[in-house]
Amino acid sequence: MIGNGWIVTALVLLPNLFYVLFPPAGKMGKAPEKPRRLDFVMTALERIGQASCFLLPFFGSFHFGGKIAPAALIFGAFCLFVYYVCWTRYFLGGRRIRLLYAPLFFIPLPMAVFPILLFATSGFFLGQSFLFASSAVLAAGHLYNSEKERRRNH
Repeated sequence: MIGNGWIVTALVLLPNLFYVLFPPAGKMGKAPEKPRRLDFVMTALERIGQASCFLLPFFGSFHFGGKIAPAALIFGAFCLFVYYVCWTRYFLGGRRIRLLYAPLFFIPLPMAVFPILLFATSGFFLGQSFLFASSAVLAAGHLYNSEKERRRNH
C-alpha cells in the first residue's frame, strides 16, 4: 500500500524538473578521466542508492510520535530548505555548472549532502531502516561522483 512518504521523493526531485527544463549554461569542464574500476563500483552504489531512496518512501507513512520526532522533523525541514537554497543559488547564479558543486559556507557539496541527510531523516520518520541504510549507500556513491564532477568543473 502506498503511504504519504512519496512526498519526500517529490520534494527532492522537484528542482530537478526545473534543471531539465533549464539546463546548465555553458559547457562542462575538462574531459572526464578514463574510468577506473572504483568509478564503476561507486556509480553502481549511487544508482542503487538513488533508486531505493526514491522508491522506498512510497511504501511508508510518516510517524511523528516519540520524543525525538520534533527535532528530526525540524532537521529534515532544514535539510530541504538548504537544498532549495542551493538550487536557488544555481538558478539565480546564471545556471553555471560549478554552482552545482560549490560549497555553502563551510559545507562541501551541499547539493549532494542535504538530500542524503533528508532521506536518512525520512527513514526515521517513515519507520524504514532500509531507507536509512539506502541513504548510506547513496552517500557513498553520490558523494564520490559529485566530488569527481566538482574537480572536473573547477
